[in-house]
Amino acid sequence: MNIKGRINFIRSILYLQEVIKYKSLSKAAAENNIKPSNLSTMMSNLEKEVGMRLLKRSPQGCVATPQGQKIAQCAAIVQEIVTKIMVKPDKTSSGRHTLSVYLSPYLTLNDYQNFEYQHPQITLNFVEDENLADVSISNLPPSNKKTSYAELLLGKEVQQKIWVCCNEQNKIALEFFDFIVEQLLLLYAQSEP
Repeated sequence: MNIKGRINFIRSILYLQEVIKYKSLSKAAAENNIKPSNLSTMMSNLEKEVGMRLLKRSPQGCVATPQGQKIAQCAAIVQEIVTKIMVKPDKTSSGRHTLSVYLSPYLTLNDYQNFEYQHPQITLNFVEDENLADVSISNLPPSNKKTSYAELLLGKEVQQKIWVCCNEQNKIALEFFDFIVEQLLLLYAQSEP
């Protein structure tokens, strides 16, 4: 595939991500200043190109198929990279920052490298003591009930509660907190039938 073909493919998967986000071809088209018919054709061509159905279309809107969701996640990474390239460095920032993160035993934190890639001035330091962490990800409720946290329930058949706690005074901790919650919600969306 030549560069023009790659550009068109990337454009199509970014539009797919928008259709999934708005759950509607017409809303995604309106938000991106494109004709709904052109967007519909683009989605049909993308499905032909990858050889699989990516969207379930109905009068109520569009829902991603599991394959469509996977491609949309790849599009999100592409979008993050493009955003990263376009962002000008903050000249007022004074170097690197370290963020202490506690991860409960038996939990795995995937894709945290994406956060480090998006925030090159931040180093994640994984600690073994929850009390020393700016952000805590645990399968147990926080011991300090005054701690700010989000409680997420993942799964249908087998349920797992995950608590993500954060030091609200630390702007970097809040950014990482949002990133983790977003990743968990994406994981939950993938597990939905």
